[in-house]
Amino acid sequence: MTAKRRKTKRLRLEPYTLAEVQEVHFYKRDLLTSDLICCEITLQGGRVINIHEEMPDWEKEIERLSSLVGFDAGWFGKVSQPPFETCLTRAFVRSL
Repeated sequence: MTAKRRKTKRLRLEPYTLAEVQEVHFYKRDLLTSDLICCEITLQGGRVINIHEEMPDWEKEIERLSSLVGFDAGWFGKVSQPPFETCLTRAFVRSL
């Protein structure tokens, strides 16, 4: 008997434009033995998209968000320490 390999589904990120982005927050989830870095993207109209570092294309999406004028490039240092704390960090807010 051979073990079946579990297929992992690729999660599709809901499409949005950078012009729609109103706020970007980063935070950590405590998974007991490690932390999971998450990102909450608030769009016009109140729609919210949540992504995390284990999703495909995480780096690509963060690079895209970092092109927003005023995006805090130091967000990682703020959210990563101390371990096992939420460390909610606002990296971007659109000015009126």
